[in-house]
Amino acid sequence: MNVIVKIFSIFFMLNIFIANSFCSSTANWAILEKANKLYEKHNYKAAISQYKKLCKKNFANGNLFYNIGTIYLKQHKIGYSLFWLEKAKFFIPLDRDLNKNLQIAKSRVKDELQDKTVYKYLNGAFFVSNILSLKTNFYLCLLFFYILLLALVGKMFIYKVKTRRIIFRVLYIASVVFLYFLLTFSWQYYNYNILKKGYVVANKVSLKDDFNESANTVAEINDGTKIFVTEIKDNFVHVRLTDGTDGWINKKFVVFNF
Repeated sequence: MNVIVKIFSIFFMLNIFIANSFCSSTANWAILEKANKLYEKHNYKAAISQYKKLCKKNFANGNLFYNIGTIYLKQHKIGYSLFWLEKAKFFIPLDRDLNKNLQIAKSRVKDELQDKTVYKYLNGAFFVSNILSLKTNFYLCLLFFYILLLALVGKMFIYKVKTRRIIFRVLYIASVVFLYFLLTFSWQYYNYNILKKGYVVANKVSLKDDFNESANTVAEINDGTKIFVTEIKDNFVHVRLTDGTDGWINKKFVVFNF
């Protein structure tokens, strides 16, 4: 009985997420349509202004993020481009143009750092997150939740030996698959909403050993270098690079998830 209660708790948690994340007002879609028309006319300055309005309203859309990232790529702003293109990948992971632009942006990053973070291994373990969108993974969680629920009900009310054996197999498989997609969805959600990651957005930026301009320089990094923000003080952020190097950078030189 406790298992069923826990599963129902997960079910309601997921429903609250989808209600908050995937529902948008008609006004937001109207702004997006207007911005897309400006984008198609190559009026990038006006388009990005409209796109940013939507971002401030927490409007999440793969094409929106893709267009912002592509505009920055055309302007040779690699850090900004990577930041927005990677956000788009949570919604349209298999889009050819998106993946092409991501590769172009990554090829223009000057700093080649070895990735020693645990996130590299988590991305490998939850490789499905590179294929399926956040929304698709959510619906797969729901699908296997319902299969699991039906199997549990069947186990409670069906007494034929052969049928119960089949139900036990379905219950086992559904439990394993549901758990995997739930963990994958949780990892994607954490990556998108909670993890403070971003990029350096200028060249020859000094990584300091303290949060002031007169502090010693630990390293010099360039536009497009990936960062993980661990602390914020005044106008500085403490960051960790993928190779493990850490230090302080002026906030004006980075873009990251708040």
